[in-house]
Amino acid sequence: METTCHTPSLAQDLRENSMVCLGILVVAPVILWRRKGTVSVPFLALAGVGGSLGAFLVYTLRFLAKSPKRFELSDHGLKIERRTGPATEFAWGDVTEASFQSNYGLAWNFKTAAGWVRLRGDGFGGMDWYRISRAIADRLAEEKIDVSTDGVGGNFLS
Repeated sequence: METTCHTPSLAQDLRENSMVCLGILVVAPVILWRRKGTVSVPFLALAGVGGSLGAFLVYTLRFLAKSPKRFELSDHGLKIERRTGPATEFAWGDVTEASFQSNYGLAWNFKTAAGWVRLRGDGFGGMDWYRISRAIADRLAEEKIDVSTDGVGGNFLS
């Protein structure tokens, strides 16, 4: 495998966030109406709009604060350049544990001697993140490192 550089896209993240917010805009008023049948229509509309805007802001700020500026994936290891703080680099041989789980989005967790390193899929399209995740899983398999997954993470990788 040659070195590949991946950069998360704010535009892709905004598209994903807007789809989540559309779901909240539609579902939140229905849930409130079913639970409290006497709630007024303007309140239901306000709850849907407020919830969707709140989620949009939270998810967008999470992307801006926590997503890497870019990362490089190679035969040797992984280098993650953060938007804030120093870059993190480790060799595949330094990884003692790895997990791929869905906790508010699919993310890799790598345990090295220096501590845990997390790589989230925010800002990548579904197929891009699948290819990246398969490359990481294959590389960890070559190093004979077991990857623990939850139900969603296991289904995504299979």
